[in-house]
Amino acid sequence: MFTDTEFMTAKEKAKVLKQWRTFLAHGCQRRHFTKALYHHLTQHCGFHAHYNLDGFYIDYFDTGADRARFLSQFDDRDGPPRSVELFDTFWVKGDCKGSYEDINQAMIQATRPHLDRLLDEADKRQLRADLTQAARLLAAHDLTLPAEATVRLTNALPDQPPTQLNLPGT
Repeated sequence: MFTDTEFMTAKEKAKVLKQWRTFLAHGCQRRHFTKALYHHLTQHCGFHAHYNLDGFYIDYFDTGADRARFLSQFDDRDGPPRSVELFDTFWVKGDCKGSYEDINQAMIQATRPHLDRLLDEADKRQLRADLTQAARLLAAHDLTLPAEATVRLTNALPDQPPTQLNLPGT
Protein backbone atom coordinates (compact mmCIF):
# COMPACT_ATOMS: atom_id res chain seq x y z
CA MET A 1 0.00 0.00 0.00
CA PHE A 2 2.75 2.49 0.96
CA THR A 3 6.25 3.03 -0.35
CA ASP A 4 9.38 3.70 1.63
CA THR A 5 10.80 7.21 1.44
CA GLU A 6 13.99 8.79 2.66
CA PHE A 7 12.42 9.89 5.94
CA MET A 8 9.51 7.49 6.44
CA THR A 9 9.22 3.77 5.85
CA ALA A 10 6.08 2.11 4.53
CA LYS A 11 5.67 0.53 7.97
CA GLU A 12 5.85 3.94 9.67
CA LYS A 13 3.27 5.30 7.22
CA ALA A 14 0.92 2.43 8.05
CA LYS A 15 1.41 3.11 11.77
CA VAL A 16 0.62 6.83 11.32
CA LEU A 17 -2.51 6.00 9.31
CA LYS A 18 -3.70 3.64 12.05
CA GLN A 19 -3.11 6.35 14.67
CA TRP A 20 -4.94 8.88 12.46
CA ARG A 21 -7.98 6.59 12.25
CA THR A 22 -7.96 6.16 16.03
CA PHE A 23 -7.63 9.91 16.54
CA LEU A 24 -10.61 10.61 14.26
CA ALA A 25 -12.74 7.79 15.68
CA HIS A 26 -12.29 9.22 19.18
CA GLY A 27 -13.31 12.75 18.24
CA CYS A 28 -9.78 14.21 18.01
CA GLN A 29 -9.07 13.71 21.71
CA ARG A 30 -5.64 14.80 22.95
CA ARG A 31 -4.81 11.38 24.36
CA HIS A 32 -4.98 9.94 20.83
CA PHE A 33 -2.81 12.65 19.26
CA THR A 34 0.52 10.86 19.08
CA LYS A 35 4.04 12.12 18.56
CA ALA A 36 4.30 10.18 15.28
CA LEU A 37 1.08 11.78 14.03
CA TYR A 38 2.29 15.24 15.05
CA HIS A 39 5.61 14.72 13.26
CA HIS A 40 3.93 13.56 10.07
CA LEU A 41 1.50 16.50 10.05
CA THR A 42 4.28 19.03 10.60
CA GLN A 43 6.91 17.46 8.38
CA HIS A 44 4.87 16.12 5.46
CA CYS A 45 1.45 17.82 5.44
CA GLY A 46 2.36 21.51 5.43
CA PHE A 47 1.43 22.32 9.03
CA HIS A 48 3.71 24.52 11.12
CA ALA A 49 5.07 22.90 14.27
CA HIS A 50 3.62 25.49 16.71
CA TYR A 51 6.63 24.94 19.00
CA ASN A 52 5.70 21.41 20.06
CA LEU A 53 2.96 18.77 20.07
CA ASP A 54 0.97 20.47 22.83
CA GLY A 55 1.20 23.87 21.16
CA PHE A 56 0.02 22.34 17.90
CA TYR A 57 -2.88 20.59 19.61
CA ILE A 58 -3.98 23.77 21.41
CA ASP A 59 -3.77 25.79 18.18
CA TYR A 60 -5.88 23.35 16.19
CA PHE A 61 -8.21 21.69 18.68
CA ASP A 62 -8.92 24.18 21.46
CA THR A 63 -11.93 25.78 19.79
CA GLY A 64 -14.53 24.43 17.43
CA ALA A 65 -13.50 26.93 14.75
CA ASP A 66 -9.88 25.74 15.01
CA ARG A 67 -10.97 22.11 14.66
CA ALA A 68 -13.06 22.89 11.60
CA ARG A 69 -10.13 24.74 10.04
CA PHE A 70 -7.79 21.80 10.71
CA LEU A 71 -10.27 19.28 9.31
CA SER A 72 -10.74 21.34 6.16
CA GLN A 73 -7.27 20.26 5.09
CA PHE A 74 -8.56 16.68 4.85
CA ASP A 75 -11.87 17.51 3.16
CA ASP A 76 -11.69 16.76 -0.56
CA ARG A 77 -15.38 17.22 -1.35
CA ASP A 78 -14.56 20.33 -3.39
CA GLY A 79 -11.39 19.00 -5.00
CA PRO A 80 -7.84 18.57 -3.73
CA PRO A 81 -7.69 20.16 -0.27
CA ARG A 82 -5.31 23.03 0.33
CA SER A 83 -2.92 23.30 3.22
CA VAL A 84 -4.55 25.52 5.83
CA GLU A 85 -1.26 27.23 6.53
CA LEU A 86 0.44 27.31 3.12
CA PHE A 87 -2.71 27.54 0.94
CA ASP A 88 -1.53 25.04 -1.66
CA THR A 89 -2.27 21.45 -2.63
CA PHE A 90 1.37 20.34 -2.82
CA TRP A 91 1.04 18.26 0.32
CA VAL A 92 -1.55 15.95 -1.24
CA LYS A 93 -0.35 15.98 -4.84
CA GLY A 94 3.16 15.09 -3.77
CA ASP A 95 6.17 17.13 -2.84
CA CYS A 96 9.18 17.43 -5.19
CA LYS A 97 9.73 13.68 -4.99
CA GLY A 98 6.06 12.75 -4.47
CA SER A 99 7.12 10.68 -1.49
CA TYR A 100 4.22 11.32 0.89
CA GLU A 101 1.28 11.46 -1.48
CA ASP A 102 0.32 7.88 -0.63
CA ILE A 103 -0.04 8.42 3.13
CA ASN A 104 -1.63 11.85 2.75
CA GLN A 105 -4.23 10.55 0.29
CA ALA A 106 -4.92 7.66 2.67
CA MET A 107 -5.46 10.13 5.52
CA ILE A 108 -7.98 12.06 3.41
CA GLN A 109 -9.83 8.84 2.61
CA ALA A 110 -9.81 7.83 6.28
CA THR A 111 -11.29 11.22 7.22
CA ARG A 112 -14.32 10.99 4.92
CA PRO A 113 -16.51 8.73 7.11
CA HIS A 114 -15.87 10.93 10.17
CA LEU A 115 -15.95 14.39 8.61
CA ASP A 116 -19.62 15.33 9.00
CA ARG A 117 -19.72 14.14 12.62
CA LEU A 118 -16.47 15.91 13.52
CA LEU A 119 -17.54 19.16 11.86
CA ASP A 120 -20.90 19.01 13.64
CA GLU A 121 -19.11 18.46 16.96
CA ALA A 122 -16.77 21.36 16.15
CA ASP A 123 -19.74 23.64 15.43
CA LYS A 124 -21.39 22.72 18.74
CA ARG A 125 -18.11 23.16 20.59
CA GLN A 126 -17.72 26.64 19.11
CA LEU A 127 -21.32 27.56 19.91
CA ARG A 128 -20.84 26.50 23.54
CA ALA A 129 -17.63 28.55 23.75
CA ASP A 130 -19.32 31.57 22.20
CA LEU A 131 -22.29 31.31 24.56
CA THR A 132 -19.99 30.96 27.56
CA GLN A 133 -18.13 34.09 26.47
CA ALA A 134 -21.45 35.88 25.96
CA ALA A 135 -22.50 34.88 29.48
CA ARG A 136 -19.28 36.31 30.91
CA LEU A 137 -19.81 39.58 29.05
CA LEU A 138 -23.45 39.82 30.14
CA ALA A 139 -22.51 39.16 33.76
CA ALA A 140 -19.69 41.70 33.63
CA HIS A 141 -22.25 44.36 32.74
CA ASP A 142 -25.01 43.12 35.06
CA LEU A 143 -27.25 42.19 32.15
CA THR A 144 -29.58 39.22 31.80
CA LEU A 145 -31.14 37.42 28.87
CA PRO A 146 -34.84 37.78 28.08
CA ALA A 147 -36.86 34.57 28.38
CA GLU A 148 -37.26 34.17 24.59
CA ALA A 149 -33.46 34.11 24.19
CA THR A 150 -33.24 31.29 26.73
CA VAL A 151 -35.75 29.24 24.71
CA ARG A 152 -33.73 29.79 21.52
CA LEU A 153 -30.53 28.72 23.30
CA THR A 154 -32.21 25.58 24.58
CA ASN A 155 -33.16 24.71 20.99
CA ALA A 156 -29.64 25.47 19.72
CA LEU A 157 -27.98 23.21 22.29
CA PRO A 158 -30.52 20.55 23.26
CA ASP A 159 -27.81 18.45 24.95
CA GLN A 160 -26.85 21.29 27.32
CA PRO A 161 -29.42 23.49 29.09
CA PRO A 162 -28.57 27.21 29.24
CA THR A 163 -28.37 26.98 33.03
CA GLN A 164 -25.25 24.82 32.59
CA LEU A 165 -23.71 27.68 30.61
CA ASN A 166 -24.33 30.05 33.56
CA LEU A 167 -26.19 32.50 31.36
CA PRO A 168 -27.60 35.39 33.37
CA GLY A 169 -31.39 35.26 33.55
CA THR A 170 -31.58 31.45 33.20
